[in-house]
Amino acid sequence: MEQLIQELRSFLDAEVPRFREKWGADADSWEARCAWQRTMAGGKWSAPAWSEEHSDRGTCLATLASDDVHGARTTVSDDAAGGRLSGAKTHSLDAHMADVLLVRGERVQLFAVDPRAEGVELRPLTVLDRTRKQFRVELTDARGQLLDEDFGAGLSLTLYVAAVLACAELLGAAGRCLETAVEYALDREQFGRPIGGSQAVKHLLADCLVAVDQMRTADGGAEEITESVVSARGRDGADLAEVASVVKGHCSKAAPGTAETLVQVLGGIGFTWEHPAHLYLRRAKILEVLYGNATGHRARLARALELVPA
Repeated sequence: MEQLIQELRSFLDAEVPRFREKWGADADSWEARCAWQRTMAGGKWSAPAWSEEHSDRGTCLATLASDDVHGARTTVSDDAAGGRLSGAKTHSLDAHMADVLLVRGERVQLFAVDPRAEGVELRPLTVLDRTRKQFRVELTDARGQLLDEDFGAGLSLTLYVAAVLACAELLGAAGRCLETAVEYALDREQFGRPIGGSQAVKHLLADCLVAVDQMRTADGGAEEITESVVSARGRDGADLAEVASVVKGHCSKAAPGTAETLVQVLGGIGFTWEHPAHLYLRRAKILEVLYGNATGHRARLARALELVPA
C-alpha cells in the first residue's frame, strides 16, 4: 500500500504543476478540473449540474459503476439534462463515499449521476473483504448528465490502469505477508529451535520470496508503460492492455498464495480474528478477481497474441 501511495503522489507531483500552469488562478475550480480531465481522457467531459456544491470543498470523489446485473441492463431515455437511467450496476467500490457515480449506459455512454439523487439506491453487497465495501447501484429513472457518447476506449483504458493499480496493491500486501511470515519464523520456537530452521518452512518462504520479487519486477515494468500511456493522453492502450494482462495474470495467483503461506506458517494463530493475517488474505482474494482474474487475462492475452483463435 505504501508503494502504491508513493506512486500516486509521484504522479500527482508530475501532473498538478502542468495543470496549474495551464489553468492559472482557476486551477481549483470544478470547471477547470473537468476541463483537465477532458484533456487527460480525450473525451467530452463537462461539469455536472451540482458542480457548485463540490467546488467549495475543492475535492470530488468519483467511483465507476460499469458492471451490468444479469436481467437488469441499464437503459437510457433522453431528456434536456442528458438522460434518465434505469437498471442496475454491481460491484461498485465505495459507492457510499462517492460524490459522483460514473455510470456506463447504452452504447458505452458515460453518465455522471449523483448517488444521493432521487431514483438512486445503493445496496451493500456481502463480500469477503469487509474493509472494502462494494455496492449494487439500483437506478429508477435517475437523472444523469452525459459525459461521453462513446466511452468504449476510455473505459477499457480505465480498467487496464485499474488492473495495474490493483497489482501494485497486491504486491504491497504480498510483501507485507512475506515480512510477517519471516519475522514469525525467526521468533517462534518449537523444541527449543526457531521454526524457520525447518527445511519445509524454508522452502515455503523461499517460494514466497521468488513470487514477490517476480511481482515487483512485473509491476515496475507495468508502471512505466502505464505512465507513458496516461501522460500521452491517448486512447490507444494496446501496449497497456497487454502488460496489464501479463501482470494481473501473475499477481492474481502469486499474492493470494503468499497470504495463504503466511496463514500456514503462523499455524493456529493465523486462523484467529485477532491476527491481521486474515485481512491480507481477504484483500488478496478480492483483488484476485477484481478487474479480471488470472484465467480471463491469460485467455485475453492468448487471443491478442494469436496463440488461440479469436
